[in-house]
Amino acid sequence: MPSIRRYPQIVALLAVASIASVGPADAGNRRSKSGPVRYGKVDGSTLRVFALGTVGVGAEGATPVATPQAGHGTGFAVEPDLIVTAEHVVHGARHVVIRRPGDGGFLPARVVFSDADEDIAILHVDAKLTRIRMHKSDYVLRVRQTVFAIGYPLDPSRTQAQSARGIIAGHLDNASLQLDISLNPGNSGGPLVDETDQVVGMVVSRGDVKRGVQGVGMAVPVRKLRVAIAAAHKELASGNVDALTAHDRSAAQVVDELIRTGALPMGEPSDFDTDFDKQIDVLARKLDDSDLLVFFAGNLWNTAVAIEQRKVRAIRGHVLSTEEATALAQELRTAAIRLARRGDELDKTLHERSRFVDLALSSDRDAAEDDEDDDAIADDEAPAPGDDPWNRGHTLPAAASGATASVTATAVRQARTQAGMWTVQSSPELRLVDGARTFGGELELRRKLQRRSSARLRLFGNLGVSAALSVDGADPATRPAHSFVALEAGGGLSIAVGRASHLDLYGGIAPSYYSVSPDIRSPMTRQSDYVLDHYRAAANLTVSWLTISTGVRSISSTLWVEPIGLGVSF
Repeated sequence: MPSIRRYPQIVALLAVASIASVGPADAGNRRSKSGPVRYGKVDGSTLRVFALGTVGVGAEGATPVATPQAGHGTGFAVEPDLIVTAEHVVHGARHVVIRRPGDGGFLPARVVFSDADEDIAILHVDAKLTRIRMHKSDYVLRVRQTVFAIGYPLDPSRTQAQSARGIIAGHLDNASLQLDISLNPGNSGGPLVDETDQVVGMVVSRGDVKRGVQGVGMAVPVRKLRVAIAAAHKELASGNVDALTAHDRSAAQVVDELIRTGALPMGEPSDFDTDFDKQIDVLARKLDDSDLLVFFAGNLWNTAVAIEQRKVRAIRGHVLSTEEATALAQELRTAAIRLARRGDELDKTLHERSRFVDLALSSDRDAAEDDEDDDAIADDEAPAPGDDPWNRGHTLPAAASGATASVTATAVRQARTQAGMWTVQSSPELRLVDGARTFGGELELRRKLQRRSSARLRLFGNLGVSAALSVDGADPATRPAHSFVALEAGGGLSIAVGRASHLDLYGGIAPSYYSVSPDIRSPMTRQSDYVLDHYRAAANLTVSWLTISTGVRSISSTLWVEPIGLGVSF
């Protein structure tokens, strides 16, 4: 099997020898290198804000993929250790990092105050930043006054803030400022200044280009910013804010590198000439943070999917053969699972905020079950634990999915389970009443609704429609018939019994339109009525796409037995 060590540029992503030894840059804003443009003090106080959140689950076709939530916005220093930014930039973030202009370096930050309604957040850093000048709370703007939005739009690798010029167009009922200005993703949280370089507000949003809105922006006025700053001071004075630690500083470098460059700091070439499994263990020890581990696991997972789907065909000029691509994808996916497992070991609540952990550990469990089925030695089985999208200025490419060597069956099953599964089924019917029996058949269409989970026991809901006909063919003179059309609703317990199979125990109610005809050959003689006391219990075994069912119905004290039914699930 081809080794991953043949591809050092991928293994380089795993090299983290420098992470533990590199800390934040020296305090204070550094002077940028000489260039064709001279920046002012207000630009030196305008900072890049990086935020890293959890990892969700999306889909590439039928294949589940990881959706890491990470992005960047803008902030500005209002005190030597306090930074104002937009709340949506850091909403749900597990790690927040500040990058200063030019080569000023990075700093870990902590959210000490947030107001989602006003879209304001205050960050605390352990540094002495150059504060920006702000107007007083009673400062009044005028319509058509010239203003400037300063920020870091678009490219997260840019090291200097950019400015946009506009005017005050008016205000909304909630006192938010409406701007006539051109803004881009990444401007959120940046200062809005007047011609004296003093803050008059904070940029929070731009017009929705998809809806044809252009040249319109929104900002929070300086009065509301000062209220939030005062609240942050009270929070700090209360002693309820945890101090930033050495772990926060080392994690900050990882976040900074990941969002700016899409990769971790690389070590020396000698770091790559090690056993792949050992390299993953080194990575897990160096990161030592559950959220960072699952974030990086998601990127490895997505790389595996990209290779499998042939979106990555060559590495450094070498075109991967089918065998090489399969082997490389499997190793990357296995590495992703190991990192996710390590993250789960560090923090047992990780799966509650990251659906990707469930996906990875479920894949690990499925792989172990397959090995057991093949009488092979199973890997250590990991425990199977139980997003509003960010309005970010920039998001990283999704990194994303996979599981074991034969990922397709698992992917299809998980995607189908998450969105719901349709089944078309037919079965014979045996109607029993007062010792008499009639025979017929049933056709059913149902949809199973179930939250995706790696647990073996899961609850589900069920909605469906069914129709049945039962005829007594023993009487030579007449052929009495009973029929119904029913709308069903119910639920039950689903038990995973294999990689792509499950047993569903179901119970429900089925209000019906019931018809009785003395002779099926004379339909005009039938009598019909609505029946509410129609109940059903069933057991369904689904293996891949095939469903086998058995059950019983009680319709107004009459039993309808379904001895066996066959269906197709999709």
